[in-house]
Amino acid sequence: MAVAVYNGTAVGGVGACSTELPQNGVLTHGHLAENSNHGGDPTGLPDARLLPGVAPLDPIGIKDYQYEQGDLYAGGSAANPPKIDPGQTLTYLNHDAAQSVNAFHTITACRAPCNRSTGIAYPIANGPTPFDSRQLGYNYAGFGAPAAGRDTWTTPKNLKPGTYTFFCRVHPFMRGSFRVTQGG
Repeated sequence: MAVAVYNGTAVGGVGACSTELPQNGVLTHGHLAENSNHGGDPTGLPDARLLPGVAPLDPIGIKDYQYEQGDLYAGGSAANPPKIDPGQTLTYLNHDAAQSVNAFHTITACRAPCNRSTGIAYPIANGPTPFDSRQLGYNYAGFGAPAAGRDTWTTPKNLKPGTYTFFCRVHPFMRGSFRVTQGG
């Protein structure tokens, strides 16, 4: 089993469940501090469920690592979740997918309020998610990047009323929200 892959080529290693782990070599470091950060600490970000909803833009842009509407880091009215009626959809457009930037972003559901600090265990997608855009972008570099091959994503039509929070799996500091409500 390949443990590492570089440029489409397995570069060796042993499986995570192997009982034949090499015991020779030099220990290069002890426990790393970043591995003690499991996340989930308060950040001061708002709880999207308590923010007023706003009429959505069409599409809602993602640019410079921010969601154009519903971005919890944006503050002010830009943090307010766009709202739609049940059965309607929102479309997100990753402007950072342009070849000059070539940044992938996702819209991946996470349990509300999804406003805590990142770490090796947070945020998590909480198992089966109601939505995940996959990595919006293109494989401009030509080395098999895990891009979805598109720069837009539309929310599912079957979402029940409520406030939905999400994060970017590639850049977990990116947090956003939208709301499905009667009378959108």
